[in-house]
Amino acid sequence: MKQLLPALALLASALPASAHLSFRGRDLGSFDGASAVSVTLDNQTVPNNSGWADGTFPALADSHKVRPFRFTLAAPAAVTLTVAARAGENFLPAFSLYSGLPHLPPAPLDYDSAPVTSAWLATLGGPQPKAGAFDALHTFRIGNDAATPAADGSYDFDALSTLVFIGCAADGGPANLGPGSGATGDGHADGRVSGTWQLPAGSYTLFVGGADHAHRETSGKNYGVAVTLKITPPASAAMSAMHHHAARPGDAHPLKGVVVDILPGQSTLLVRHEAVPGVMGAMTMLYKVDAPTLASVKKGEAITAHMTRRGDDWWLQDVKPAAAK
Repeated sequence: MKQLLPALALLASALPASAHLSFRGRDLGSFDGASAVSVTLDNQTVPNNSGWADGTFPALADSHKVRPFRFTLAAPAAVTLTVAARAGENFLPAFSLYSGLPHLPPAPLDYDSAPVTSAWLATLGGPQPKAGAFDALHTFRIGNDAATPAADGSYDFDALSTLVFIGCAADGGPANLGPGSGATGDGHADGRVSGTWQLPAGSYTLFVGGADHAHRETSGKNYGVAVTLKITPPASAAMSAMHHHAARPGDAHPLKGVVVDILPGQSTLLVRHEAVPGVMGAMTMLYKVDAPTLASVKKGEAITAHMTRRGDDWWLQDVKPAAAK
């Protein structure tokens, strides 16, 4: 540990100078979840054509090459997010959605080269040093200057903001994402990308950036984008009938999916699952589980379960590893 601070200084010097994470002019709003809403923030800009795609590689990416947006739900709702390039611009957009927010004022803002962020990045596997903290395909952590080192130079990583990955969408495909990218595009490369998730109440961060790692720019420029959030509440006519008939509290429905992430602090699993006939389509969604299930499941594991409603929450019970094919 005596060499920790010099090592971190070296890592911090290797990271690019980065802006602090701020939502100024990029707050999509707070919503009650009970009303159908569509909100668009146009005249937004993204500073690089490859910032998001860079974050799909093991070296990660500099977060100032993507733009953060935020929104809050007071109740569960289906949320559709769409990012479209400005007409006439040669830009392929992409985005990642996370549960949670970085530090907000009056706390100091988070940034890639904060000492606590550098300390955390130095513990991660894969190539070092990291290009930044932004991970387009997984949960990631980033911190601010409020965190101070202990006498031995170590940091308490509980001081970091944790952004829990929910899902992503990218324009195009391998030709622009680049060889070795962990992402899959929509196959269109038409300057527009969209995704829909069923989300519980909470606050969310959306990072928007460029998907063209294969032709990445060294200097970058500002590309115009419009970001649209559309909310479909569970209480809409069709969804209400569906819930009251096929998903009454206590009813159990078979589910097949894959555990995308495990959130112990929320007793929750993020699961990408197939359609549940008569209840909901295929999607990635957060589910409550009991303590024994939380301790037994593994990230990336294929599972079978029964899905049920308890109040406003969706729960999984009888969770088991899926039979190998």
